[in-house]
Amino acid sequence: MGSSGAGKSTLISLLNGTLLPSTGKVIVCNQNLARLSPRKLRQIQRGIGTVYQQFHLVDNLRVIHNVNAGHLGRWSFWKAALSLIFPMSVKTATAALTRVGIPEKLYARTTLHKTTFRGTEAKGCFSAGIGAKPQGNSR
Repeated sequence: MGSSGAGKSTLISLLNGTLLPSTGKVIVCNQNLARLSPRKLRQIQRGIGTVYQQFHLVDNLRVIHNVNAGHLGRWSFWKAALSLIFPMSVKTATAALTRVGIPEKLYARTTLHKTTFRGTEAKGCFSAGIGAKPQGNSR
């Protein structure tokens, strides 16, 4: 895709609205991201699934909670907090993990410090993106 430092991550950050251009404009979903209110920008971002190079999973947290992190932009604070005790969206999380081949990891603890989890970590991260139901994800 390109050599180190070519701007691949910057391009993705511009397209998902986590970085705004210093000049020019970025149009996503027929919207100029730099001109949107923070609320409207979050609304657009909820429709975009992004998987980062650093997986941004929380170590020692059950996989279902890391997958459910994709919902945090839509859930209230109280629903998110309650879901840490009584996991919500179990069907969605199970379906996302099934799509990447690790449904049995639903209640396993995320252990990022062990190299044996690296491939599973990537799958868990993809599952979080799937669980967030970005636009174009019909399942």
